[in-house]
Amino acid sequence: MWPVEAKILITPKALADYVADVVDQFLTCRYAPFSPSGAMLGYLLSGAPEDTLANIAKRLGVRYTETTPLDTERPHRSAWHARTVPADKAYPSPFRCHHLILGFHGLSRASAAASI
Repeated sequence: MWPVEAKILITPKALADYVADVVDQFLTCRYAPFSPSGAMLGYLLSGAPEDTLANIAKRLGVRYTETTPLDTERPHRSAWHARTVPADKAYPSPFRCHHLILGFHGLSRASAAASI
C-alpha cells in the first residue's frame, strides 16, 4: 500500500488544507508512519498546475527534487521533508512527498448547503 491524500484546490493559491495535510499529517507520522514516501493529489479547478506546484514549494519551504518524469505533460514534483518521529518509534525519516496536480477546469465545488 502506498499512502495518498487528495484535496480540491479552487485556485493555485488556495492551499491551506493541502499544506496542512503535508505538515500536520504526513510530517508528524500520523499519516503513513511506516512509509518513506507518499503523495498529495491536488484537484485544481482553475489556474495553472505549474503555478500551483510553485506555490506549494514556497508554502512548504522546499525545493523539488529533480526527477525524470514518466510523462512530461503530467504536473508532478517531489520533495524530501524531515519528519517529527515519536521517540519510541522507528518510523522512516526523511519522507519523500510526491505532489501531483490534476486540472479539472470548468468544474465548481458545490457548497454543503446546496447538497442538502
